[in-house]
This record gives sequence, structure tokens and C-alpha cells, in this order.
Amino acid sequence: MKLLVNPSYQRAEPYKAMALDELLLVPAEGKLALPDPMWLIGGACLTLFPAVGWIRAARPR
Repeated sequence: MKLLVNPSYQRAEPYKAMALDELLLVPAEGKLALPDPMWLIGGACLTLFPAVGWIRAARPR
């Protein structure tokens, strides 16, 4: 909101708006977004399974 009420921005705003087809102002917060733990566990399994197979195949019999 500070940007929208700034006099410098208000002078340039018509030109910026003309350059856009549609103007959407979306409020956003800066917070940490963590993925679902199941994705992390699945990725770990997909990495671990071939690694164990490779180690077992490389072992002398």
C-alpha cells in the first residue's frame, strides 16, 4: 500500500498501467514454505534404493 500512495509512483502509474493487459495486486507474505514430508521421504527412498542395489552389486561374492 505504501507504493500505491507514494507521489512518485502515482505520477508514473498511468504509464505502467497502460503497459499491462490486466493489473492484479496480490498481497503476499514472506514466509518459509516447506514441502509435504511424504515427498521428502519418497525422494529419500528413491535415492536410497538404487544406492543400496549398487553397493550390493559391487560387493565381491
